[in-house]
Amino acid sequence: MLVEPRHCLDMTGTQVQGYLLEVLELFSQQYCLPNGYRRLSKFAAQVELDPGGCPLTPCPLNPDA
Repeated sequence: MLVEPRHCLDMTGTQVQGYLLEVLELFSQQYCLPNGYRRLSKFAAQVELDPGGCPLTPCPLNPDA
């Protein structure tokens, strides 16, 4: 199972949080015990990265990428 990277430039804070919950659910399905015995409920840290370092192309915040 692969989580496709996506830009969050046009997302609201609530939408970003919802997307991250979906990612945690996918990781839980992939890496935790069956039947929801253990679920991932949060990331270890919340980090905001500089948009200039965005590896996705095309990126409206990093036209040189």
